[in-house]
Amino acid sequence: MQISRTKNIINLMFGIKIPHMYHKKLQSIFDIKATKKYLKQMLIKEIENINNDRPAFVSRIFFTVSGLNLLCQFLDEKISRKIISYIMNLKKNGGFIATRQDYVSWREGMLPDFSSTFFSVCLLYILNYKLKKEDYLKIVRWIIKQQDQSGAFIHKKCQSAQKPENTFWAILTIKIIEKNLNIKLKHNLLTAADFLIKNIEKYNYITQRFFALRSLQILRKPISVKVLDSLVNFVNIHWNKTEGGYHEFLFKYVKRDRYTRHRTTGDTNLVYIHSTFYALLIKLFTNQRITEVQKEKILNFIKSNQNKDGGFGVQIKIRTYSLGPSSTPSETLFALLIPAVLENIKNY
Repeated sequence: MQISRTKNIINLMFGIKIPHMYHKKLQSIFDIKATKKYLKQMLIKEIENINNDRPAFVSRIFFTVSGLNLLCQFLDEKISRKIISYIMNLKKNGGFIATRQDYVSWREGMLPDFSSTFFSVCLLYILNYKLKKEDYLKIVRWIIKQQDQSGAFIHKKCQSAQKPENTFWAILTIKIIEKNLNIKLKHNLLTAADFLIKNIEKYNYITQRFFALRSLQILRKPISVKVLDSLVNFVNIHWNKTEGGYHEFLFKYVKRDRYTRHRTTGDTNLVYIHSTFYALLIKLFTNQRITEVQKEKILNFIKSNQNKDGGFGVQIKIRTYSLGPSSTPSETLFALLIPAVLENIKNY
């Protein structure tokens, strides 16, 4: 049950269907035994944080649980109940805050967060815990209140920017709640689609363009050929042939004077697993093809970034100084999903 529900969430978020016995395919590509060990250790760490009233971020729990489920590792009842109890304590003003901290004043000062609300609702769904209908409706009402006149979703109390990710999380949360309640809720999401159409070509990050594109798909908003062509060109210039992955963004530093530097567009070596994952999804959604050689390079890039702890994450460098590899549950989940995306992209 946990696996099928995780696959449903992955399909909603990323628009890809995970085939039956997918973990068998992953075994032929990655060191899955080491990955399971890493994810289990990360989950233990989060549970220890919960037990000791230390910050445990619900997004990190989501990626860890999803990765384990993708590898056919189930959570036992005790751990599931612990996670559910923790999430329920994050409820505030209709949504969910990012984490519970042991400093009461800090905790009470936190506001509900779009991504945390989404990941909380997802985890409750994966763990087969249903909120009361009124609780679901409270979440929807809180989300709708955060929509501004442009159609974007923002944190009104803290005047946050009109980020496409906030709109993405808001739309997904409402769709999951509609699925849980089996009803069509009243909302004004089509104005969010109008906002995204107007701004999608302005975003400088691969991730942001994916959030906008996927949101438009979910809302079934027609996208012009001009916008689709711009997405294709945007993704193509972010390809790094040497490393076999995609840049998240492109910039270079131009020296202003002796002490300061100004960032402008240009080349950099910042290639990540998540940006490669989102770039491939944009290619898939815009019906682009890639060569078999390119697919092989991408898989080699992902495999080269499986670290000694079994998780995935690229090695961060500042000039010539290396901070070392950094595995994260999110990069690990994206790495595990990339073979499924590549299977769906047609070859030249």
